[in-house]
Amino acid sequence: MHINNLPDELLQEVFEYVWFSDGDAAIATLSLVCRRWWALVGDEIFRRRVHFRWLSTVHDWERATPAFREQYYVMYGIYECLGCLKKYKDMPGYVRRGKGSLSFYEGSGDANHPGYCSDLCGGVFGPYSDPFEGWSADQN
Repeated sequence: MHINNLPDELLQEVFEYVWFSDGDAAIATLSLVCRRWWALVGDEIFRRRVHFRWLSTVHDWERATPAFREQYYVMYGIYECLGCLKKYKDMPGYVRRGKGSLSFYEGSGDANHPGYCSDLCGGVFGPYSDPFEGWSADQN
């Protein structure tokens, strides 16, 4: 039996195990194999299932207060870095470690460099400042 003959649900279970063993980079690689695999790993339901399963391994959510759960038991967002313009994964309370994976931080994660993919990128490109802040058209 060829792997392409497997049903989507079974392939997604395999991909889930791959993600847990090798992280986000493995899923990115799997998405490059073919259009079907790209669609399977990019499926919103799959991404939410894998993400919330991972969240259950980083904290005891049963013992957390409702306010804590509301703030930190959330889906991640994909943003474009203000410095290098690459996409990165971010969410409150988590910090990126290694190859883009998130580790629980319980705080503001990357508060020193919001909008940047890493402390390094934020340090190189610096914080964004609006050149027109405080300026008005009436000033000459």
